[in-house]
Amino acid sequence: MGSIASSRSILTPEEVRQSLRASKREAVANAVMLGLTDPFMIPYALALGASAFQAGLLSSARNAILSLLQLKSADAVQRLRSKKRLLLWTVGIQIVLWIPLALVGPLFGPWAVAALILLYTMGTTIAAFGNPAGGSLVSRYLTPQERGQFFGHLARRMGLCSTAAALLGGGFLQVTAGRPWLGFGLLCAGAAVARTFSWRWFTQLAEGPWEESPEEALSLWQFFRQRETSNFLYFTLSIAAMSFSVNLAAPYLAVYMLKELHYNYFTYTIISLSLSFVAALVVPAWGKVGDRFGNQVVLRWTMVGVSILPFLWPISRNPAWLAMVFMVAGFFWVGLNLCTVNFVYDAAAPFTRDRYLAYFNVINGCSMSLGALTGGWLLGKIPPTKGSVFITLFYCSGLLRFGSALVFRRLVREVRPVRQVGLREVLYELAGERIVQLFGK
Repeated sequence: MGSIASSRSILTPEEVRQSLRASKREAVANAVMLGLTDPFMIPYALALGASAFQAGLLSSARNAILSLLQLKSADAVQRLRSKKRLLLWTVGIQIVLWIPLALVGPLFGPWAVAALILLYTMGTTIAAFGNPAGGSLVSRYLTPQERGQFFGHLARRMGLCSTAAALLGGGFLQVTAGRPWLGFGLLCAGAAVARTFSWRWFTQLAEGPWEESPEEALSLWQFFRQRETSNFLYFTLSIAAMSFSVNLAAPYLAVYMLKELHYNYFTYTIISLSLSFVAALVVPAWGKVGDRFGNQVVLRWTMVGVSILPFLWPISRNPAWLAMVFMVAGFFWVGLNLCTVNFVYDAAAPFTRDRYLAYFNVINGCSMSLGALTGGWLLGKIPPTKGSVFITLFYCSGLLRFGSALVFRRLVREVRPVRQVGLREVLYELAGERIVQLFGK
């Protein structure tokens, strides 16, 4: 079986049940933290006086640093001789860092924007440093046939909880609009409390004794020189190309809504939440498709779907239109994100899973960071479309997304022995026969 003997085969059924139950409860706490903060960090920076480039830096800086840290994530597991120990350390540090983030305005004054970028980058990257270990640990409680359904239902639970938390947070920010430091500060404090509950539930995960494995010592260069990893390399590079294309524009969509369209906090929140609400509803269905037909087919079609989105954003300035586009985005993005992770789990043996996750995150994170920085640079260089440079940036992002989707379709193959299917079968599995009939035989 491989390195860490925390695999399902040596854990008792009760340990597996307890660990899965704890992971579900932790997911709720984590979702509350994310719902209170992720949609509002760029608005927080803008309220402190950040420029569009600084807002992009808030997204790019953490991805760049995380990419470098991910190279050492598996090494940290080996040094600590425990996935669980690394997970608890990283979550604990993030809890502490939420406190100065809550007080960044009063504490740092004119340097508040820089401090926000630094502290948020530190907190999220340190927590993400432990994510490969956490994901690898939980995946070992499940068989390959169970992962899609389990993680799909887990994502639904997280989506609904994060939506509720974000709705509450957006309403609270609207009420405290005259004192934004107070509103954003209390959201960060709430995130610290939620993350404390995460830490508590993580302590209940079963791991088992540690065993060494020579495969875990592979360097990044050695890893990608192996012939058997070539399909995974194509997968990683095509997903990274998509991440670059997406982040060329995605960090600036919030700036576009708040600064150019002049939406208030509550309208911005409702639009943002329409994505996560739809995502929470459909994610188990995508997981079921991935379990039955493989994750590659889901990725193939969802990558096309997310490529269309940037061309839809500028069609209307009406909030109702953007909310509808965000709902479509939620449908596609949740399938893409879920099956990306599940593809990695399928491609990796238990003893190499930490390395696969870490190396995937390194390349993908660098691409996300480079995309956000490039987008910020382009905003000052490109000509406007329909009076807005943001629209030009959106169109550039959309074209590059289509290119990434084409590369994925041509180069990446499924890693599990499943029946190859087309769009008709995918739609049938998602929505049933009546929807499929609309597309003909």
